[in-house]
Amino acid sequence: MKDRLAYLPEERGLYQKQRVGDILVFLGELKGLPHHIARKRSDEYLDRVGLLETRKKKMRELSKGMQQKVQIAAVLQHEPALVILDEPLIGLDPANRALVIDLLKETAARGAAVILSTHLMEQVEALCSRIVLIHHGKEVLSGPLRQVKESHADRSILIETDGPLEGRPEVERIIGHKDGLTRLVLRESPEKFLATLVSEGRTIRHFEHALPSLDEIFLKATEAKP
Repeated sequence: MKDRLAYLPEERGLYQKQRVGDILVFLGELKGLPHHIARKRSDEYLDRVGLLETRKKKMRELSKGMQQKVQIAAVLQHEPALVILDEPLIGLDPANRALVIDLLKETAARGAAVILSTHLMEQVEALCSRIVLIHHGKEVLSGPLRQVKESHADRSILIETDGPLEGRPEVERIIGHKDGLTRLVLRESPEKFLATLVSEGRTIRHFEHALPSLDEIFLKATEAKP
């Protein structure tokens, strides 16, 4: 079973005085790959993360971001069935984050289970289908991402319409404006508010329930806990 597992720690643990390609071949062989396959895979995955030209360099010659990508290549090269990742995008610029995210999505698409540990909720929302929120080492909520967000939804909406919304009795408060949309909290159901606007002849260009972010859900779920 160990050959089917892969783990990426948050702290980098590669051999700093060894050559990049040799390290990947060694780690591939530890996971049961024959030497010629490990050599082929190491080149393939270094190429996937844009570091094929570094295979003869020593690890200590690479930047932190490059070392992180080497670790990700090392984790994925034996194509494990279960991948456990602790803050995999740390130290990466936006372009390299997008590259690694694509690799992780490909890994999941081929049937592997990918477990991601991170404090960055936007990464969770972009990558995960199921979540577990942990506070002080204890689970506070879990489930499919969409289901969790819907279960914590309130009467917030995103709307784009002609005419003002401030001062309306149905509106409890306006949270803010972004990209032409107004986010607000209602005193009544969104469906009833929409029907009222339509009856007034208002032009509705956008109207949707505003699901809370995971940051908002986490704060709400943990606010009463020690």
